[in-house]
Amino acid sequence: MIYVYGDTHGGHDSHTIFNAPFTDKDVLVILGDFGYLWDNSDNERTKLKRLIKRLPCTLAFLDGNHENHHLLAKLPREEKWGNSVGNYLGCYHLLRGNIYNIQNNKVLVIGGAASSDKLHRIVGKSWWPEELLSVGEINHTLDNKDLEVDFVLTHTAPENIIQRMNYRPNDPVSQFLTHIQEIATFKEWHFGHMHEDRQILDKYFCHYNGNPMPLIKGE
Repeated sequence: MIYVYGDTHGGHDSHTIFNAPFTDKDVLVILGDFGYLWDNSDNERTKLKRLIKRLPCTLAFLDGNHENHHLLAKLPREEKWGNSVGNYLGCYHLLRGNIYNIQNNKVLVIGGAASSDKLHRIVGKSWWPEELLSVGEINHTLDNKDLEVDFVLTHTAPENIIQRMNYRPNDPVSQFLTHIQEIATFKEWHFGHMHEDRQILDKYFCHYNGNPMPLIKGE
């Protein structure tokens, strides 16, 4: 089973992450703002090791806006689930624009988002411009020959979904996701970022610190 969970922010927002009957065959995906790979300190590595040890499942994450994107870019790469991932202590970074085959589910992953608080952060210490999609990442996403997938996993959401949540969209990543929304075929779209647990329309799901949600492939 694939489970999804909202922003964890290095453990500050992981109150209910263990409230699921995980097995060693399951995969848990954090939908951005993972935050455990922030400064590569001994304390940080210890926290992540403890999290991995407590979870019997495989842990993966896509990047959000509040990440150390320079550190993520330096992770060693390997092939997993049919595509490239970053690997840190057996925790897997799902890369932007990749389609993965996880337990016979086709999953499109697009991380990133614009930080509304970047004016209060320090470049290279608490904020990185790579939070936004690069031209290469956009082209890589669009180079996928088949955008018919089971699930779309992103950090932020398309503009119309953000509007339905009563937020004002002002994010080039959301603008690009609106385009993906128009050209992709999918059963469900799951995202974090908005710090809410909520279903929008019939197939869009925002996650924060509710219980991990299993993704069940429809027929």
